[in-house]
Amino acid sequence: MTRAPRSLLRTIALWLLVVMTVGVTLTGLLMYWQFHTDNALVRLQTLRGQADLLAEALRPGTDGHPVLVIPDRTAALFKAYATHYDVLDGNNGRMLQASPELTEPLWPLSMQKSAASRPTGTWPFRHHSNREVYFVTTVLDGGELHYGLSRIIVLNKYPYLVQVASTDREMLLDSEVEEYLDHIGWFWLPFILVLLGVNILVIHRGLAPLRRASALAETIGPHGLAERLPLEDMPSEIYPLVEAVNQAFDRIETAYNAQRDFLADVTHELRTPLAVMKAHLSLQEESSDTRALMGDLAQLERLVLQLLDVARLDVLRIGELDQADLCTLAREVAEYLAPLALRRDRAIALFVPGRPVPVHGIDEVLFRALRNVVENALTHTPPGTEVRITVTAAPAAIIVEDQGPGIAEEDRAALFTRFWQKRRDRRGGNNRGAGLGLAIVARTMQEHGGRVEVDRAMGGGARFTLIFPTRDHPYCL
Repeated sequence: MTRAPRSLLRTIALWLLVVMTVGVTLTGLLMYWQFHTDNALVRLQTLRGQADLLAEALRPGTDGHPVLVIPDRTAALFKAYATHYDVLDGNNGRMLQASPELTEPLWPLSMQKSAASRPTGTWPFRHHSNREVYFVTTVLDGGELHYGLSRIIVLNKYPYLVQVASTDREMLLDSEVEEYLDHIGWFWLPFILVLLGVNILVIHRGLAPLRRASALAETIGPHGLAERLPLEDMPSEIYPLVEAVNQAFDRIETAYNAQRDFLADVTHELRTPLAVMKAHLSLQEESSDTRALMGDLAQLERLVLQLLDVARLDVLRIGELDQADLCTLAREVAEYLAPLALRRDRAIALFVPGRPVPVHGIDEVLFRALRNVVENALTHTPPGTEVRITVTAAPAAIIVEDQGPGIAEEDRAALFTRFWQKRRDRRGGNNRGAGLGLAIVARTMQEHGGRVEVDRAMGGGARFTLIFPTRDHPYCL
């Protein structure tokens, strides 16, 4: 089964949908990552600022232990951010100073040492430090998530840990992200659909010249090789392709005309020497060799005439006023081939309706086609039998039946191919053809808008039916 051609518009629309979906998704992820990164950076900077304030508030005490002297402004800031803080001994981890609600260190010294080798912060702000650890804890305020910072400072050559921790409820970036997704993110889907529809409409209008060219290309055949695809309004991306197709048509037309003219000239020129040869042979004494040569010469003459018919079909033009009557046509063919049938001990039976059966076509061309069919039937029907020619009016058709061996069903598809020579009857002798007669019939019917069908006759032979298209208006001969 041949695969249906892929729609260019559908392919472009599909890729646009994929690209836009991926683009919008990546944009959303990038925005979320940017918000998340900015939030982490602000949180880290806030914690560092709080740690700086806590370190500045640390003073040496009279007993050798430091004391916290927190200014009112710093205390107000810690309260606004709900900041927890403590100061630990850098050697043994004992808590020296802390906010009133703390009973144990925010980040024990043992964890400080184990985390010192791990990176801190959020990418791309993560870093390794032995003096600062960024941590997360849920041991405060009933398990609420807190972000903290533990920093080693040296006061009077003695190490201490200053630690701060707070929630990010006062940092609004996370809530801004959620609000953005809730209030604006829903618009992405209809935006993609509307944008896709606009793109498809624009592409559809842009491909209109290509569709017109395609429609015209479908109508170009052997009789329309002079037609060319229009270059007007053609997109610049497709213009070279259409121009190349037109140039290919130029070359095909030139080669086709040259081949047609050559065939017509050769077949026409061969008729004269064949006639001369027949005249010379007719003057010879009759013998078996002479009769064989005359048979071969008749076969060669028939082949030349068929080649001439092929050349004529290539330039066939059927006018609007060209008319033919199938009844008259069948009578003329029967009268023309009657002597041949009598010489071969065959008969021709003709059945026609009592009124004309008009068709649109050229009488001379249809005569040669029907003659080929009847000659073929006379070749294969046995001696003493008849070939029946029947004309029908509804539909307009000519049926030719013989009483020969018939045509195998597997051979019917190739029967109308040029030079196909599988014979139904091996007893043809000098009547063997070149395989052009039925091909000419099929081509003639195609040019007249009809068709030829072959099946089995009721008597067991072959039945050929030449079916013509129904006329749009009545016609009387």
